Amino acid sequence: MQIETRECSIKFYYEKVLGKPVEKYYMPRPRKKRKLPEVLSEEEVTKISKQINNLKHKCIIYLIYPVGYASCGIKAHRSSSP
Repeated sequence: MQIETRECSIKFYYEKVLGKPVEKYYMPRPRKKRKLPEVLSEEEVTKISKQINNLKHKCIIYLIYPVGYASCGIKAHRSSSP
C-alpha cells in the first residue's frame, strides 16, 4: 500500500468514523535511501574504449572517466572532513 493511501485511510477513519473535525495531520515520511553510482575500474574503461571505433567517442570516454573519479574523491573528502 502506498504512503498516500495510508494517510488518506487514516484521515478518513478519524473524520468519518470517529467524527473528529477536519484537521491537517502531520505524518513523518520515510527518507529514500541514496545509492552510490558504480565506478568502473581502469581495466573496464580500457576494455570499453577498445570496442569504440569512433575517435571522438573514445576521447569522450577517456576524458569523462578521470573527471568522474576525481569528483567522487572530492565528495568523499568533503563528507569525511569536520
